[in-house]
Amino acid sequence: MQYNEDLKSNFGCTSCGYCEPNEHIDVGRMIDKLDSLFDKNDFLGAGRLLDYWRNEAVRMGDKCGELSVVGEQMGYFRKTNDKDEGLEAVRRGLALIDELGLSENMSSRTICLNAATTMKAFGQASEALSLYNRTKASCRYRNWHKGTANTKASTETEQDRAKSRFARGTRSRRRKTVRSPSVKAQGKAQGH
Repeated sequence: MQYNEDLKSNFGCTSCGYCEPNEHIDVGRMIDKLDSLFDKNDFLGAGRLLDYWRNEAVRMGDKCGELSVVGEQMGYFRKTNDKDEGLEAVRRGLALIDELGLSENMSSRTICLNAATTMKAFGQASEALSLYNRTKASCRYRNWHKGTANTKASTETEQDRAKSRFARGTRSRRRKTVRSPSVKAQGKAQGH
């Protein structure tokens, strides 16, 4: 019990000893709620949820948490066909990856592929292909396409693992493929 109290008072965290002395959003909780909203086809609710958590991450200074939210926003804006917001999420996500030094992190590569998919969906196929090829080449170098990292790449430091904590709350999940109405049309139908 004392161990958890020490972690909480020193780091604001009871789950690990790697957190910086600031707050972090609960990515797992966000993902669970987002999945339940998508299961109900509540796209307006999903948009509000993502806005809330992104604002919370920014308020807390949790850039890894913000990156997780932005990665989810890319998919959301593709579903709702919001080109401007979708491309802004791509821009911010790629900037956060660079800022945090996570370009060699597997979870950030997944976000890069999501960014490429979003760019393609909004008519930027050549830029998307460039990002996809860069990500693919990086994965090939690390031998992750075979399921194992090479010796040089497998020497991640504790700091690298701590920096990639944003992926801690994410999990593999299946979402129903649903043709979503535009958010504006959905809002009108619900009387908003």
